[in-house]
Amino acid sequence: MHVNNSGGEPTIVFLHGANAGAWMWNPVLDHMPDVHSLCPDLPGHGRSATEDWTTLEEIADDLATLLRDRCARGRAHIVGLSLGAYLGLVLIDRHPEVVESAFLSGVPSKPLPNPRLMRTLGYLMVPFIHTKALLQMNARALRIPESQMIDYVTRSRENSRQAFLKINAQAIGFTAPNRALQTPVRKLFVAGSREHPLIRTSLADFLNRSERVECYEVENAGHAWSSEHSELFAAAVDAWTTGQELPPQLVPISAA
Repeated sequence: MHVNNSGGEPTIVFLHGANAGAWMWNPVLDHMPDVHSLCPDLPGHGRSATEDWTTLEEIADDLATLLRDRCARGRAHIVGLSLGAYLGLVLIDRHPEVVESAFLSGVPSKPLPNPRLMRTLGYLMVPFIHTKALLQMNARALRIPESQMIDYVTRSRENSRQAFLKINAQAIGFTAPNRALQTPVRKLFVAGSREHPLIRTSLADFLNRSERVECYEVENAGHAWSSEHSELFAAAVDAWTTGQELPPQLVPISAA
């Protein structure tokens, strides 16, 4: 995997969403100039587009090797959005010793509904995923700012159709691993207030199933709030990784 590497300490690994790339973290990192950030282009994406996407488990194993090689004490804070949050959970499940803490946004605790329909829609979309019209529609749905629209469309066209199909199938059937939820690694689960109800209701489920976990909903935020509210996202990551109080726009969720 190609990895962007910058800054000093502490080490924070940023894991991007599907059909994106390491570039999606640029607006956040503009507000975090002093951190040591590792931002991989996951297989099938960006400068790793020629690398096959295999499974969440195999890629988590590769990330664990990366952390052991590139991070002080072989550990890092993990920040994941959407696909990156799925991958963060699998990394904790398989290699908890490399994770200092986890900041995971936009991940459901249980499989998505209507899996057959979702798979069919995924196959139907494949011929069009690089078209300008579909990419612009997706960017608007994710509330990508207009200032980042051209960058989003251009970079997303680099991504692999093979990766799109495999990720779609794996995400549809994903269930948060119990071992990851019950490990003593510090975990923060976040959902935007405008996200899919399954993601928002998963926060209470995470609280009921997890050890050392906190869950928050972000006011007036969608799924891609790292772009929509990049300064707030950076402030929340900084507060979480340094043990400070989270910004007031993050509202705590109680267990059901």
